[in-house]
Amino acid sequence: MPANCSTGWPILDYSNVDSFHGWTMVSPDTSFTCSGQITSWTYRSRNINGFRAIVFRQIDDTQYRIVGVNDIPAPASATEVTYTVPIYERIEVEAGDVIGWANGDPPVLTYSQGGSTLVRWLAGNTGLVGDVIVTERSDFRRYSIKADVIGPQGGCGYGCLNGGTCVDTDDSSACQCPHGFLGPTCKRVVGYCECALSP
Repeated sequence: MPANCSTGWPILDYSNVDSFHGWTMVSPDTSFTCSGQITSWTYRSRNINGFRAIVFRQIDDTQYRIVGVNDIPAPASATEVTYTVPIYERIEVEAGDVIGWANGDPPVLTYSQGGSTLVRWLAGNTGLVGDVIVTERSDFRRYSIKADVIGPQGGCGYGCLNGGTCVDTDDSSACQCPHGFLGPTCKRVVGYCECALSP
C-alpha cells in the first residue's frame, strides 16, 4: 500500500488576499511527511487568475532550492479549487520538502493573519528548478492551500503510463506495457531498431 500524505492548511474562506504581486512565498512549517509525487493542489481563490505552485527544499535558515513547479491555470470562478496535476507534470517530493507559490497579478490565495505558522517572502526567483532563493522577510499567516501526495505503488512506481496495465506478480507488481513502450512504468518510447528486434 503506498504511503500518501498532504501538507498545507485547511481550505477556509479567509478574507485577506495579498495586495502585491511578483513575490515568491514559502512556508517552512508545512513540510511533507512522506515521499512521492504531488497529484493535486487545492486552494481557495479570491481572484480569477493563475499562479505558480512550488515545492522547495530548505538548505539552511534563509535559503531554499526549487524542487519543482506546477503552473496552475486560472479557475472558472473565485472559489475553492482542486487542480489535478497531469501525470507528466507531477513533482517528486521528499519528506521534509515544503510548499510555496509565486503570486500572480492579481494575487489569488486567501489567508488569515496571525497563528503559529511562519511564512517567508523570497527574493530572486526565476521559477527554474534548481534555483536557490533567499528569505527577504517573514510573518505568521495561514493560507488556503494544500498539496496531496501519493507514494509509489510497488513495482508499478506511480502508475503505468501510455496505456500500460499494472499486474500483480508473485511478490510485487509490474507494468505490462503496450507495443511501442518499455520501462518500469512504460514511459520509454521504443526506437525503430528496438521495435524491429522485439518479438
